[in-house]
Amino acid sequence: MKNQWWKMAMLPLLLAMFVACSNEKDYEDYIWDFINPSVMLFVTDEVTGADLCDPSVVGNVVESAYVAYQGKSYPLLPPGVIYEEEMEQTRATFPLPIAFRHAQIYPDGQWFVSFGEFAPSDYQGETFEVFWGDGTSTEISFDLVLEWDKHHYPHITDEVWVDGVSNGSGYSKGWRVHLVK
Repeated sequence: MKNQWWKMAMLPLLLAMFVACSNEKDYEDYIWDFINPSVMLFVTDEVTGADLCDPSVVGNVVESAYVAYQGKSYPLLPPGVIYEEEMEQTRATFPLPIAFRHAQIYPDGQWFVSFGEFAPSDYQGETFEVFWGDGTSTEISFDLVLEWDKHHYPHITDEVWVDGVSNGSGYSKGWRVHLVK
């Protein structure tokens, strides 16, 4: 008889557990971490194929390059420098302060310059212009829009344009710009 009583007491509890379960997911309790992209510019010489971002190449375009963005001028930081000033290091993944950086990809040694970082937000038709050391410039426009669905799940749409022509979307495709001068 005792065994029957426990079975009857457990039945409402089990029914309540099954009714409480739902197929809809609620993402409100999640902490989302986003990639904060920069526009990476790889510049090569049309005739020789030389890497014009390499500071050792004669005629490189980075010696006096700078970016104009929102009424401010950003000079190119020296290779390997990621902050204009010393900043306190943190383990959080906040975007780096916006700057024009110079770096090299390892292990192949290809040089590039980048401008950013931009945290996904509501960037629509955002534009900056890179003024190269050879008297030419390149206009970069981009969208980086973050929207939340009804379950608080993020959706990011992005696209990059170079001198008015779409360079594509996706962090690994559209944000890598290859220029030939």
